[in-house]
Amino acid sequence: RRIFEAEVAIAKKCFQNLPEFTVKYQKMSTRWGVCSPSKKWIKLNTELLKKDVSLLDYVIIHELCHFFEGNHSKRFWHLVSLAYPNYKEARKALKE
Repeated sequence: RRIFEAEVAIAKKCFQNLPEFTVKYQKMSTRWGVCSPSKKWIKLNTELLKKDVSLLDYVIIHELCHFFEGNHSKRFWHLVSLAYPNYKEARKALKE
């Protein structure tokens, strides 16, 4: 929990006007993270702790971007790229 909270605090600095939200943790079999903008929470897969911290950072950034853009449109990926320019490499690494 400490690692997740510390990395979320760092990632939040990349954004302005983020709503207050809760961070949840759960072992998931098909997703690295989930965001519920309406309920104001993000959920992170505990399996991320087995990965490099940079991949955890990518997933956090990805989920935080969903507070501004609910889908995976060009606008969404542009927001991700502003906070995490090497997101394509991170996505590839998570699939390995």
